[in-house]
Amino acid sequence: MGLPGQLTAVLEEVLGAEPDDQALAIIGFGQLHHCDPVWVTDHADALLPLDPAWRPARSWLTHGRPDPALLARLDRAGLWQALCAPHAESALDRVFLALLDEAELLGPAGAFIAGLAGCMGGDKAVSVMLSRLATYTARAESDEVAEGVSVVWGAALDAGLPTAALHGVGHFAFADSLAQDTWLELTAAALTQQPDLEDADHVAERAARTPAAQLIATAGLDHGSAWDTGASLEAVEADAVAWLRDLVTGWSTPRLGTSSPLGAATTAPGGSAPLSLTAWGVQSAERTAGGLPQELTVTLEALLGAEPADDQALAVIGFCLTLLHRCDPTWTADHIDTLLPLEPAWRPARVWLTHGKPDAALLPRLDHTGLWRVLCAPDAEGSLCRVFLPLLDNAEPLGPAAEFLAGLAGCAGGAVAVSAMLSQLATYTARSESGEVTERAAGLWRTALGAGLPAAALRGVGHFVFAACLDQDLWLELTVATLTQQPDLEEADYLVKRAARTPASPGAQFIAAAALGHGPANGYRARTVRRAADLYAAAPAENTPERAALRVALINAGAIDDAYGS
Repeated sequence: MGLPGQLTAVLEEVLGAEPDDQALAIIGFGQLHHCDPVWVTDHADALLPLDPAWRPARSWLTHGRPDPALLARLDRAGLWQALCAPHAESALDRVFLALLDEAELLGPAGAFIAGLAGCMGGDKAVSVMLSRLATYTARAESDEVAEGVSVVWGAALDAGLPTAALHGVGHFAFADSLAQDTWLELTAAALTQQPDLEDADHVAERAARTPAAQLIATAGLDHGSAWDTGASLEAVEADAVAWLRDLVTGWSTPRLGTSSPLGAATTAPGGSAPLSLTAWGVQSAERTAGGLPQELTVTLEALLGAEPADDQALAVIGFCLTLLHRCDPTWTADHIDTLLPLEPAWRPARVWLTHGKPDAALLPRLDHTGLWRVLCAPDAEGSLCRVFLPLLDNAEPLGPAAEFLAGLAGCAGGAVAVSAMLSQLATYTARSESGEVTERAAGLWRTALGAGLPAAALRGVGHFVFAACLDQDLWLELTVATLTQQPDLEEADYLVKRAARTPASPGAQFIAAAALGHGPANGYRARTVRRAADLYAAAPAENTPERAALRVALINAGAIDDAYGS
């Protein structure tokens, strides 16, 4: 029936008045979307923005009743930032409930979790969310919930997250509704990425319920925790290795059509056995300094040489490729023909590019032309992350950075790929807070400016606005130089916000004018105009070209009074 007319009149009066954080918080706490989604749609500009913090949507995220359909309507980037804020536990609860929904209103769980983890503080937010999901699962004691949880947990493992993001999955040890076999498989897979799980003692205690505890022990659970199976690992090692090899043999089968082979491998019974066997082999190689043990290499070679191939088994090998290469580069070199080709898509190197640990020595051995094509694929975020790290290396393992960037930008879809990579580089720089990283990142930014790239390839450098470690004068210089080639940068609103730190700078005025000309035409537009107007008001009243351009941009944006100082 919708909301009563008298109520909507009152709500619209509050929304149209000067902001009253208490009144707006009460509006956010209500169940308006559930009762009248049409009215909420009509007032989305006032109800759904997440910034500033007094917006109703922020109150709903923290205190309102869960509503996956409403959550899906929030700006994704703004939602991720809100989830990374302190005291966001309740908001994270609303998110994992939406991720459990089979309708995937937030999109694929792995993609959403990866996006959250990529924000500043996102790895901690993901860890907290997974921990709270585990607590929810333990309390729910529902088979349906447990099934959905295993899918979300598997998606997180397959998303190429920072290791810190998986810290909280240790709490799943308390979720008895998760079948023991499922829990063992997922925990073993998690340990290959993050050996330091929360509640390690309880993880070990649950693992010890079954003989499969050997699998967990072999995967390296005893990472500073009290592991006690009644026998030392040395006493069970030979049996555990033989058991794991049998698991691998029984699990692997010819298949080439798996849509997400690594995710399928790590969430299916038996699929984490090659991960655990590899973990044992790597530990053995590090302990003996004699290369990978034969028990592992014989098993891996059988998987590499199988005809037809098993895309899930090869995906696991690709995921572990950095460890294999580090522990035994000779073995890797001997199998380069099966390990490093990038086509077909089921080759180990393709999975390594997306999900494996970075390896600056391994990346240069890939065919550059094939690598560029892979980096231009729609789902290449993980691969791009592995590329910008070697580009920061002064040794230039990929050759001159300008040539590599130009080659990538010259491929179909390459401009978008370069932009995405530069955006990731900016985020990495902001999170590292390292002077050395900042210096090299600025150098790579400068290299990109001089590489003759298409203008679209430079959009992503807008994210350097969040790199507080980057000197303001240097940021102004590089941003101005970028805007002369590409006036439409990402994060236009935040460009103005940072430029406003130094309103007297001609570069800051130039940036604000460019942002007004190419900023977003949505709810953030008013904020961009307001910030640009404040910068203009604070700038010296000198008749410079930059100030004149900003004045014209304000007039064109409708801020005529601000432009004329009235």
